[in-house]
Amino acid sequence: MSNQSRFLRSKRLRAALWYAANGKCQKCGCDLPTNWHADHIERWAETNRTNVHEMQALCPKCHYEKTAEENKSMATGTQLSLFSQSTESIKLRHHQEQFLQICKRIQAGEKIRKVVMVVTPGGGKSLIPIIAAANLLPSPGRGNFQGTIADKICWIVPRLNLQKQAEENFVSQYFREQLEYEHTIRANNNEPNPSKGTSGYAATYQAIVANQNLHAQEFQRNRYILVLDEFHHVEEGGSWHKALQPLVDKAVLVIMVTGTAQRGDKKAIAFMPYKKTSDGMTPDLSDNEDVRVIRYIRGEALREKAIVPLHFEWGDGDAEWVDKKGERRSVDSLAEAGDYTNIALSTALKTGYARQLLTQCTNNWKSYKENNSRAKMLVLAPSISTAKEYLKWLDDLGIKAVIATSDDSKKSSNRNKKIQGTL
Repeated sequence: MSNQSRFLRSKRLRAALWYAANGKCQKCGCDLPTNWHADHIERWAETNRTNVHEMQALCPKCHYEKTAEENKSMATGTQLSLFSQSTESIKLRHHQEQFLQICKRIQAGEKIRKVVMVVTPGGGKSLIPIIAAANLLPSPGRGNFQGTIADKICWIVPRLNLQKQAEENFVSQYFREQLEYEHTIRANNNEPNPSKGTSGYAATYQAIVANQNLHAQEFQRNRYILVLDEFHHVEEGGSWHKALQPLVDKAVLVIMVTGTAQRGDKKAIAFMPYKKTSDGMTPDLSDNEDVRVIRYIRGEALREKAIVPLHFEWGDGDAEWVDKKGERRSVDSLAEAGDYTNIALSTALKTGYARQLLTQCTNNWKSYKENNSRAKMLVLAPSISTAKEYLKWLDDLGIKAVIATSDDSKKSSNRNKKIQGTL
């Protein structure tokens, strides 16, 4: 008999299923509530498989009705109860277990001031604040302060949807039972008394900038654990850096989590330790007196099945440009450009080749979508101006898209609010 879980526990896969459904119940079309169900299109009792591409997002009412109807034609032994709960224990991934051990060392009195975590995208960063709260905050209403170091936790994220997810993660019944905690946090958008009787709050970087005094005063009133999620967005010397500095200074523990240790624009990341090398300043991802570093690379995530392998389509092209000395250069193959790879790619992606590539990718996506109706397409752009150009090209191809950005400029912040309000 298969021992594969009947329940889709992965937050990443549940999010993928939600986005594939555009936030709508796939049966009645209503907006999915927060307690929506991941349903097996073909009954789990018959397949014993839980694969996201064989599932659909349903509202609870439609799921109950579907299962009840299916049970009518099933033998008693194979009927399913929607209300039974999985008893399997949570298995922490390697970086989560490492972080848990750091929390236990802090409980024992070890002076650790900062934890820097570089976790491959999809590896499971969102459980880290919950592990911290479960182990380092006093239990609500119990007065148990043994081993605790703070009163509350503040989780800062780059986007509003992540802020809402942070709030919802804390009330997951599965996590509560497995990690044995009672904490809740609330999404706060600069309202007075950010945590309002809970164990903390989730805010966006933009909100911190908009009302720096509110958050600085909150950190003065309570001992806080500060979580900087996707902290590579915080440019050294930028407005987010300046707004966050008082919170970092005051926090009893700073947990910095990201999927990459480098920014796309090569600028320094705020609060990141650096060291000087022959190639210039590079992130110093090594432990020191009061800093602990955890790395979780793609290979580890694949071995632990935290992520799934990716399929890549291969493409190539030629490029021709004039260098700084006014000399004409060219390559017949981007794949074999050698020392000219960076400039050749830059040239190609700023010319007609980029449009050809986007068209090819769109056609590949449409072809894949014929057999995988939930498939989505994500286009990455190096700048807002380029993203706007891509948006026009996609529109010409009959694809409606929106721009999402984590730029910390005021103009970009307003743009994000507009976009997020329409999703």
